[in-house]
Amino acid sequence: MSGGRRRRKASQRRNNTAAAVEFWGRDHTYEEPEPVVVSELPSAMVRSLGRLPIHANHEAAEATFEVIYTRAAMLATALADSVGLLDHSDDE
Repeated sequence: MSGGRRRRKASQRRNNTAAAVEFWGRDHTYEEPEPVVVSELPSAMVRSLGRLPIHANHEAAEATFEVIYTRAAMLATALADSVGLLDHSDDE
């Protein structure tokens, strides 16, 4: 037996598209997003939850997570800036 895929008929594709439009609608009005403000301490929210539940080598785990939070904040800042959402009010 061959393991080939069956091709869908054009009418099936149209039905799926029509069902998606019926479900989601065509109205694509979005509110203007708020400007993104960069945090000076990206790990503040996570640190407010308390100590990490890792008992072995706790200091190394915290340092690793700090690097991850900082890197994620850097990427989010770059993404916000690339689409014009970065708040530049503090830049002088």
